[in-house]
Amino acid sequence: MSDQNLPIRTRRASQCIGRRLAMNEPCVIRLLAEGGAIEVFGRQEPDGAWSFVTVGMHIDIGDDGNDSVRVGGVPRTTDLAECLPAPWILFSPIKVHPELRKWFRQRYDAAVAALPAGGRELHDSFRHHKWQALFASTPPDRWSEDDF
Repeated sequence: MSDQNLPIRTRRASQCIGRRLAMNEPCVIRLLAEGGAIEVFGRQEPDGAWSFVTVGMHIDIGDDGNDSVRVGGVPRTTDLAECLPAPWILFSPIKVHPELRKWFRQRYDAAVAALPAGGRELHDSFRHHKWQALFASTPPDRWSEDDF
């Protein structure tokens, strides 16, 4: 079995695979949760618009409480929402590009309000403080893949 066919087991392996798939674009978002992780790679065009490619495992939690798992990625898109698992706020933000924090902040309260009761308890207990810390923190002066 070649290295390209090995399953993603570590963050470093995921980053290497993601870099190949995303044509060496930087990882701009990394979200983690029990049983799942995603990395979104992106590029900003000269006109300021972003485009994204997602690599990783998505675990979508349905309104009925059942999980659906999607392994692989999302093809290139300009819609960041298409790259994220539903509900994304149940993932822990490990890395979010400074220029994309505003996007998350603008959608955060509505996403929390849309959670079913069990998801809201999980979010309030384990994820809320992580998102608030991200929103309150000062973005780094320099954006580097090595910082995370």
